[in-house]
Amino acid sequence: MSTPKSNRLPFVFILITLIIDAMGIGLILPVLPDLIGELEGGTLGQAALWGGV
Repeated sequence: MSTPKSNRLPFVFILITLIIDAMGIGLILPVLPDLIGELEGGTLGQAALWGGV
């Protein structure tokens, strides 16, 4: 039989993965419009169209 600690490992792995994913989204969302505008060479309004805002 498996111990309770070994049943907890998949949950911890998924939780850590979700935390890393949330941090990545939190870091990219504030700079995404400026990044798209810089790559496209247009205004912030045009970047919003490309970004789907």
